[in-house]
Amino acid sequence: MKKKTRKRVLSFVMTVVLLLCTSVPVNAAPVAWNQLDDSDLFIKEEAARYIAEFFMRDMIETGTTCWDSDTAVTKLMPLYDESGKNIVSYTAELTEGYIVISAYADVPSVILEWADEAEPVYEEFSLAPSSKIIYTGALDYFVDNGGNTVTNIDGIAVSRTELSCNLMELRSLDNVSAKLAEVVSESKHTAFVDKIGISPHVNGSIGDIIDDVWKYAKAVYGDRWVSNGYANHWESYAHFARTRDFDSYKGVTYNNHCGPVAITNIIKMYGNKYNSTIKSLSKFTVFEKVIAASKTATPNYYINSPVTNFGGTKGETANKFIEAAFRQVNVPVGTKVKTFGPYVADNKVGNEDDGFINIKNCTTGDRLMYLMLGNYGLKENPKDPDVPHHVVGYAYNQLTDNNGYYLTFIKICDGRNTDGRYLDMDALRWTPYWEVKFY
Repeated sequence: MKKKTRKRVLSFVMTVVLLLCTSVPVNAAPVAWNQLDDSDLFIKEEAARYIAEFFMRDMIETGTTCWDSDTAVTKLMPLYDESGKNIVSYTAELTEGYIVISAYADVPSVILEWADEAEPVYEEFSLAPSSKIIYTGALDYFVDNGGNTVTNIDGIAVSRTELSCNLMELRSLDNVSAKLAEVVSESKHTAFVDKIGISPHVNGSIGDIIDDVWKYAKAVYGDRWVSNGYANHWESYAHFARTRDFDSYKGVTYNNHCGPVAITNIIKMYGNKYNSTIKSLSKFTVFEKVIAASKTATPNYYINSPVTNFGGTKGETANKFIEAAFRQVNVPVGTKVKTFGPYVADNKVGNEDDGFINIKNCTTGDRLMYLMLGNYGLKENPKDPDVPHHVVGYAYNQLTDNNGYYLTFIKICDGRNTDGRYLDMDALRWTPYWEVKFY
């Protein structure tokens, strides 16, 4: 049976809502789709905590994580948009790992990012008691200490005006389930009758009608999720070189070098699994060889420049860069390693299943992904092209519920941290990648 996405079920959802509107409970009333507003769709902290617990419970039952019945939420950290004023998501810090939850229900998946072992990305920051964390999208974290500049994960000061919250671009009423619409409908009708005017996500304040925020959180999260497949054949071979390891190396300051770092990780992962000689090489030696490979092309595959829309690795020739780098470590291209693509990490391209089928085939086979993430929050000018951040994808995990909805996550080496983490596939729409296949 073909996989159904949230967009695919929109017509079904609308049909259900119409039925609800013609046959509502005594204490409910129909609510038009366009009457849903931000107050209805905003997820407050207590609901976010429930959602984290729901997701953690379901993942424990899949048996694909290290979480168990003792794993618990220890803290909820609000994450803000570029203004530092509006909450856009939360990080549920766990006794082991973390989960990032959207602060709005009208996104394809409210689970945006997670890891069962790694710490939250912002743990890399030096935070003051008054610091806020800005989160503009997948892996896009900045420290906000007030003023006109914020600090990215590499410690670089960035003008606040250069940021844009791409996470908000994922919002659409198409993503709102019939169950959530029903909960909102009931609460709005009751609020109108009693002239209290509360919002369905509010809990614990004087005058609240809905005092069980669990109901709202459950409507947002959906029915119980079960495993629909996963593949992770590289975990014990994964390598996590970081860009900061090479910021200043042998007298050279490297800029926008996530591409060479991603290729360094690919080569080291290959060595860890197949080649004892490469396995024994340090990440610094491999990085040097990757840089040498860049210089075999004119213009170079990697341009060392601090200008974000000029320096870095061009995605369209990254496959040639990868193959040139393998030649530098004496791995024959064509017989031992080869690149294919580019493909798109999106299950909404062409045949609606093409993107996911590519990811599934790649991760279940003996292959890695050189993923070229889009803008990660830093532009010299808002009109500039998106700034890429290149990472290594090496696993997937998918959940499904009995309504045919799917949650799909890709696990990556992000070039910034020493552990892997999963990103929501819906948040990676239109993300191109090169497949690296080994023989």
